[in-house]
This record gives sequence, C-alpha cells and structure tokens, in this order.
Amino acid sequence: MENINTPAAPVTDKDGMPFNEVPPDVCTLGFTKRERACIDLRIPETDDPELNELITKARRQEVAAKIAAGLSAATDDDGTWSHDPSDVAFAAASYADALIHQLDNAHDCK
Repeated sequence: MENINTPAAPVTDKDGMPFNEVPPDVCTLGFTKRERACIDLRIPETDDPELNELITKARRQEVAAKIAAGLSAATDDDGTWSHDPSDVAFAAASYADALIHQLDNAHDCK
C-alpha cells in the first residue's frame, strides 16, 4: 500500500480543507492508516514507541480477559465452581503472557 503512512481520517473543515488552513500535502492530523490498523488489530508495529506500548498493554488485557472467561467457565470434577478469583486472574495473565510471547516469537507454526 503506497499511502500507508498518510492520515487515515484527517481532520478537515466543511469544505474539505484541513483546519488552520494547512495545505493538504502537509496535513498529518490524525492516525496514519498503519497506526489505525495496528491499533485495531492489536499489532504493535507503528513508528511510535509510546503507541506501541499502549497497543501491547491493550492486547495483553484483551487476551487475558478472554482466557479468564474460559477459566471461569470451567467447573470442578463434581460440577461446582470453586475457583479463587485471584488464582483465575493470575493464571489468565500468565497464560496471556505465554501465548503472546509464543505468537511474537514463532516464525514457523508447523
């Protein structure tokens, strides 16, 4: 994509001109298409280290929440639920870290 680093949704006035009369060719308001895609897909591969850190944190929280939901749904052998919430939270975060590490470092998934 040739225009990956152009604004994904530049801020413009009612006539389509960027605010403050900035010429369109120098308008860099808003996220680039790459940044927007990285945020939406939870892939920390922008040119902005601070944004990448936020994406990484959001990805970890999202993965851990899904794992916690699965762990919380699991019952004991007798069909009851007796999980300590702090144990579920710790396990979910640990599994999330392991999964993300594996995904980030796996070059061949055979």
